[in-house]
Amino acid sequence: MFDELNAKVGYKARVFDSYEDMCQWLSIQGNVNTLQTGQTFYIKETNVPDYWWDGTELLEIEKEQISLDNYYNKSEIDAKQISLTTIINAIFPINSVIIKYDASDPSKTYPGTSWKMMTNGRFIRAASSADMIGSTSGSATSGATTLTTSQIPSHTHSITINNSGEHTHALYHPLQSIGSPGNILGMEYNWDSSGETHFYTAVGGSHNHSASISTTGGSNSHTHSIDPPAIYLAFWRRTAQKLLF
Repeated sequence: MFDELNAKVGYKARVFDSYEDMCQWLSIQGNVNTLQTGQTFYIKETNVPDYWWDGTELLEIEKEQISLDNYYNKSEIDAKQISLTTIINAIFPINSVIIKYDASDPSKTYPGTSWKMMTNGRFIRAASSADMIGSTSGSATSGATTLTTSQIPSHTHSITINNSGEHTHALYHPLQSIGSPGNILGMEYNWDSSGETHFYTAVGGSHNHSASISTTGGSNSHTHSIDPPAIYLAFWRRTAQKLLF
């Protein structure tokens, strides 16, 4: 076994299981005669120093002492340990909201917690000073709206005028004076102070025409759908803390 270990560490080193094994080996003068200055002796036994050969005797190898001033002892480490529950509560206090790409319950990842999925299908909106946290507003539509005249698209209307009554027009033409008023071929005539005779058609009575403009539309209100592009993710709100036993 010693030969195999010596081959691994080099010709100037010897490895022994214990301090007694080393002393037993050195008690043989033939072994001492093979030693070279600077050759080392490693002891596998714990809490035992290693040695080296200075040419005449063994000397203990001086090892650098490790300072433990910057290290905690076990009791100090135990006092500084933070429980998993404390860490989770610091990161995700009650009423925290997390977003996940799946619907798995966060309590599987964070033991000792209770969560509720937010399934009201609403967008998130920052609350103002006048809003109550957790309150909701809005709807899936914009609500009923009645357009004003200025909001109505430009358009035309048709108009219909009805026929009503018959009438005649007066024929006024100066002719040679015929004399007293009379009637020739159904046309009345008269003469004026200039001595000219004037013919008139029969007088038609006054009358009116009616007109109507068609209407369209039902004067009803209308709504607009609100559906912007969206991606659906799982929102979870922490609701309580479970007791861990």
